[in-house]
Amino acid sequence: MLASGALVFHPSFVRAAGEPCVKIEPSELVFGPSPVVGRMFDVECWIYNVTNLYGVDIQIKWDTDWICYVDHTKMIPASGGEGVLNPPTIPVKDDVDETGNISGSASGTMYWLSEASVAPAAPFSGSGVAFTMRFVIVNQVLPGLTHHAFINFTSSVLTDANGNSIAHDSFPATIIMKGRMPDYPSEPWLTIDPHESFGEYARVFNLNIMLSDYAGLDLPPVWDVQNFNITLNYNTTLFQALSVTIDPDGWFASFWPNGISIDKNIIDNAAGRIQIGFGGVPSNTGEHVPPNGQGRLARITFNVTCPQSKPSGFTLNPTVIFGFPHPERVYPPWNGTSVSPPLPHQVENGVFYPLSADVNHDGVVDILDVVALASIYGCKEEDPKWNPAADVAAPYGVIDILDLVTVTSHYGQKYP
Repeated sequence: MLASGALVFHPSFVRAAGEPCVKIEPSELVFGPSPVVGRMFDVECWIYNVTNLYGVDIQIKWDTDWICYVDHTKMIPASGGEGVLNPPTIPVKDDVDETGNISGSASGTMYWLSEASVAPAAPFSGSGVAFTMRFVIVNQVLPGLTHHAFINFTSSVLTDANGNSIAHDSFPATIIMKGRMPDYPSEPWLTIDPHESFGEYARVFNLNIMLSDYAGLDLPPVWDVQNFNITLNYNTTLFQALSVTIDPDGWFASFWPNGISIDKNIIDNAAGRIQIGFGGVPSNTGEHVPPNGQGRLARITFNVTCPQSKPSGFTLNPTVIFGFPHPERVYPPWNGTSVSPPLPHQVENGVFYPLSADVNHDGVVDILDVVALASIYGCKEEDPKWNPAADVAAPYGVIDILDLVTVTSHYGQKYP
């Protein structure tokens, strides 16, 4: 029987082919790589294929650096088809001492079970469980490593009704500890900035592709990002891409002794796609500063080519971020290889709202739009009630009479 924690194990009740044996079951348990400290598991000590069993003396030990005793249940005498030895029995030893100093025991013994049937008890024949024991995991190896802990027999004696020793084999259990996964910080995050942008027909505007961590805070250096392959998609009937500037502030290049290498900078207005590929160039010996903080990876300039009312999205897909090779990192995503691994990351897309008389973008200029504008008449960008969708006429940055006139002059107009 098995308590929580074991992810993989060999089936119990695997009998040696007809030969008497004492065996810890399951014979193999695997824990990790998820955190496992504090998880408990059970093992059973089976006696298989015995004839005329009248006494048992079993002593075991375990590696307390990795697993510790919780409790146990002695399954002697047999009752209800479980356990071993027929009653009545005389208990001799049922002692636990994780210091391995049980007086009179074999060296290192931490649990000692000794018991015998007493006349007129019948001898026991067959297979059964001598005891069950529960352990708790108290340690786990570092990422990428594996440790084998054992539950071993220090001594095992089986006797028949005549006091003769029963020859048998003994089989320990192996507890395989896989290294825990590292505690990763927040993943890299590619975002379109501004997330919400506003513009009008024939107006030029900029979008930026930004890099930070997934909380929108500073990217931690542990990710050591090096290369990017980014595709930005847009609506070709509404927008025309005019230019792309990679690393316009020199932020990403500042981490690399030899700056950056641009592999791809392609505008495809027919397909509505921009493809960007670039990476940092370290010194000849690989030296560089792991990129950290927040910065702008690219600036894209667009022109609004068609009057519109409905919002339109800009999507980042597909995107790939590669980390600098770290063969000394044996855990994912590096896995000990000398090539650049793709890094887990998140993206946030953007949306463009047209500046038009249809303030609420429902396809028609009506009283709802007039009220939406009139209710914030006089507001400026710094005001809490500011709504950039209502700022439909120059001068921008304030809701004034020119915005109100623009909306009312289009009253009743419908947008496709």
